[in-house]
Amino acid sequence: DESILVICYTNHALDQFLEYMLRLGEEKLVRIGGRTRSENLKKYELKSLSRKEKTFNVTDADCRMRSVVAQLHACKEEMTELLKTLQMPLTWNEPNGGVNELFSTIGGNLHLNFEVRNSDGFVTLAKKNKTVDEEYLFNAWKEGKDCPSWLQ
Repeated sequence: DESILVICYTNHALDQFLEYMLRLGEEKLVRIGGRTRSENLKKYELKSLSRKEKTFNVTDADCRMRSVVAQLHACKEEMTELLKTLQMPLTWNEPNGGVNELFSTIGGNLHLNFEVRNSDGFVTLAKKNKTVDEEYLFNAWKEGKDCPSWLQ
């Protein structure tokens, strides 16, 4: 038994979607929110379902309501975690692997633009003895600075 939570900007958009689902034969619907203007959907409104014991007994309506509420809470928790990630500053390795992980997921040669080749164990240093690594180059690029000519 799978459920789908649909969130729409307007009641009209939600009604159109749910009426389409009805035309496809889906009848296990619960409409939560403002009132519908659709006569076909009135019997699927949460208030109507909780009042009508003829079509759905109380335990069925309660079960469906609890399921919908649990799904809403799960979605809210997931969205909260995603928002936290989106609000974090993007760096080479953070959040969740940062740009480095993104480049490896995308594939191609994009990551080569930030690669520092140190041979023989030497470390490349910038001003104030900062180590030049992928993080250093990414931060410079993010700030709009050009790659130093001596690295090109």
